[in-house]
Amino acid sequence: MSAATLRVESVEKRFGSVVAVRDVSLDIEPGGSYGLIGPNGAGKSTLFDLISGVQRPGKGTVLLDGDDVTGRPAEELARRGVLRTYQHTSVFPALTVRENLKVGGYLVDKRSAWASLFLTPGYRRARRALDERADEILALVGMQTRADERAESLSYGELRYLEVAIALMSRPRLLLLDEPAAGLNQAEAQRLQRILEMLAADERVTTVTVEHNVALVMSVCSVVWVLHHGELIAKGAPTEVTEHPRVREVYLGV
Repeated sequence: MSAATLRVESVEKRFGSVVAVRDVSLDIEPGGSYGLIGPNGAGKSTLFDLISGVQRPGKGTVLLDGDDVTGRPAEELARRGVLRTYQHTSVFPALTVRENLKVGGYLVDKRSAWASLFLTPGYRRARRALDERADEILALVGMQTRADERAESLSYGELRYLEVAIALMSRPRLLLLDEPAAGLNQAEAQRLQRILEMLAADERVTTVTVEHNVALVMSVCSVVWVLHHGELIAKGAPTEVTEHPRVREVYLGV
């Protein structure tokens, strides 16, 4: 399965008199690593909601691989490979790390869930495929030794890695990461950066990362967008964005 292409054309979202996203257009090429930064309240998470189907834009169009998917429900887009994480961890604390990953696989692969539930002839094949996929993802995020431990025993940083791992189990073609480094200390953020760098090198998935850790974004992403009051004020390579006068004024504080 190849990485996704996404085009956002002049999307806008209002909440009453407040314009959260105003006339934003983006081009996302397959296999790329993109970053989205901006001050609190800039509209970053709202833009993610519009892309992932959580909310419908008041204006504008979202095209996935050339198909108009504007306002399509999140579960439909997930089946087409558009997955996102959230600012707050959302795992099943009573399940083991491996079991959490399998849930992530079942959410998209309904055939595996059906086979496991009704013990169809494909049950063993489906279970083996999920186990192999889980092992691959656990190795990627460095959690092999924690596979059989309950999620409730993990540190906060490990929960953040687990959330990324769960999303990866669904074989995303476009992965939207909403502040994955939030609350992490320096060592944990560095470990996350290594995970994101490995994802950036994987041509099967396109990643877009919303993050306040500017150094992480600049290290991992090849293209960076900057939102301010719902408007796109800059885009380009990390070095271009950090030297942009408006970005330095409203966000970097220099």
